[in-house]
Amino acid sequence: MNNQSSLSFITSAVFVSYILIDQLTTDQQGLIGGWFTVVGDILSASSTWNSTMQSAIDNNDKNDTSDNNDDNMETLRQSIEKIEEILKKNHLEQ
Repeated sequence: MNNQSSLSFITSAVFVSYILIDQLTTDQQGLIGGWFTVVGDILSASSTWNSTMQSAIDNNDKNDTSDNNDDNMETLRQSIEKIEEILKKNHLEQ
C-alpha cells in the first residue's frame, strides 16, 4: 500500500467509526470494536505465520540438511515469540 492509499484507508475508517458512534449504543460499540480486534489479531497472526513459513521455505532451499535443523528450531522459536507478543497485546487490550 502506498502512502496515498494508506491515508485514504485510515481516513475512511475514521469516517465510518464516527458514523457508527452516533448510531450504536455504548455496549454495541464495545462489541463491534472487540470483534474487529479479534479479526485483526487473527489476520496479524496468520500473516506472521505465513511470513515465517515462507522464510523457512526460502532458507531450506539455500541451506544444506545440517543447517535445516537449526533453521527449523529458529523458525519455531520465532513463531512462539510472535504468538506470545500477540497474546500479550490482546491481554493488555482487554
